[in-house]
Amino acid sequence: MKRVVIAVAILVLIPALILLDQLYVGRSTRQLSDMLAQAEQYEQQKNPSAARKTVIQFNTEWRRRDEVLSTFIRHGELEPVNQTAARLLPQLENDDDSGFFSDCEEIRTQLEHIRKSESISIDNVF
Repeated sequence: MKRVVIAVAILVLIPALILLDQLYVGRSTRQLSDMLAQAEQYEQQKNPSAARKTVIQFNTEWRRRDEVLSTFIRHGELEPVNQTAARLLPQLENDDDSGFFSDCEEIRTQLEHIRKSESISIDNVF
């Protein structure tokens, strides 16, 4: 009887963990993308201090979420975001708007790729 209870607990636990993974990845990528869009908007409005503050908040939030995401997502999927995010602040400080906007778009694309690669779909199974 003990083995049946353990087996049932495992069968319940696995889908619950998968669901939590889906929710966390989806929410994290959406919030991080929104932060980048806000930073871009500030930069387009010629408000560099607000853009800089938002980028610092993005980098802090990314580092916090990266620690959790790295427990269930391959490092190779997360590292491009780390590298690109590291360039954002210097680009703002050097008034490199085209590089900043390009890297924001690249990070959003990378975040979307992470979200899609972690989503439950037939494409990810086969």
